[in-house]
Amino acid sequence: MAPFMDDEKSLLEWLQWPMVILIVTTPLRFALEVAGIPKQVTQFFSSTVFVYVLAVYLGVAMTREVGGPLYRLLGAGFALGYVNGFMTLIATLLSTYASLETHYRHHNLNVSDAQHILMKHIILTPLYTSVAACVVLLLVYFVAGKIREGRR
Repeated sequence: MAPFMDDEKSLLEWLQWPMVILIVTTPLRFALEVAGIPKQVTQFFSSTVFVYVLAVYLGVAMTREVGGPLYRLLGAGFALGYVNGFMTLIATLLSTYASLETHYRHHNLNVSDAQHILMKHIILTPLYTSVAACVVLLLVYFVAGKIREGRR
């Protein structure tokens, strides 16, 4: 049981800064849009893009450990996707129900639309983003690992 606990702690250590970045990105974009910054500027603070950038970073960084378990890579990918989805859901609900003009706002909402928003941001988008992040993480991890082995 002890090795599993060490691996779990290591995963949390790997995810500490990427999660902080994701948790800050969506509120930053939200605040900039509420402040009136044009969407041509705020679009560069896309949390989904940050998910993939962080997946590439983690894929490379995790090659430093010899024989990192597959579940650690998959756990990182799903953590990235679901944290992104949760933060986007909060921004969407705030924008929509406070009638704030942001990228996250849905106009003319009715009950079925609200259910669609919840389904999209709790289940569908995080799942798609997580799977894509896992694919990126695995590809980068294995390619970076082969490059690292070739340099030895």
